[in-house]
Amino acid sequence: MAFVTKLQLQPNFTWKEGDARQLNLTTRIIQPTGSVGLPFIKSKDPSKVYTLYRIELPIIGQTFPENPELDATGLSDIIILDLIAFKQKWGLLGVGPGIIIPTMQPKSISSGKWKCRFYRCCFKYKTKGLQFGVLVQQFFSVAGSSDRPDKTLCCFNPYS
Repeated sequence: MAFVTKLQLQPNFTWKEGDARQLNLTTRIIQPTGSVGLPFIKSKDPSKVYTLYRIELPIIGQTFPENPELDATGLSDIIILDLIAFKQKWGLLGVGPGIIIPTMQPKSISSGKWKCRFYRCCFKYKTKGLQFGVLVQQFFSVAGSSDRPDKTLCCFNPYS
């Protein structure tokens, strides 16, 4: 949530049931701006209120020895976030909308659903020798493949 442009690569390796496994390499492009909400609404004080735009491009490779039709490698669902950050004396508060765009390339690593989400976050950076925060996301399926389940998920992601 800092006012810093970033390119972030995050690898995750997950053991699934049996001998199945998945490697997820998520690329995040984070771009802060002096605007609020949309690029053409300027913040009166970008040092206190600004917007962060974030795009996530997850590349997934997975193998399921007992279920080879699920084996796949490709670009998973694209996530776009527009977060308005409010600086406080103790840290930052943020809120904003997001969208998940299903890629369906290949089908086994995509949710197959267009989803909207609402973000809330809190980041504390004024603690001696420690930074921590929380990002809460609420997903809502709004359109997509009818053969895919409609799921509403709430994710709680603490980070430090």
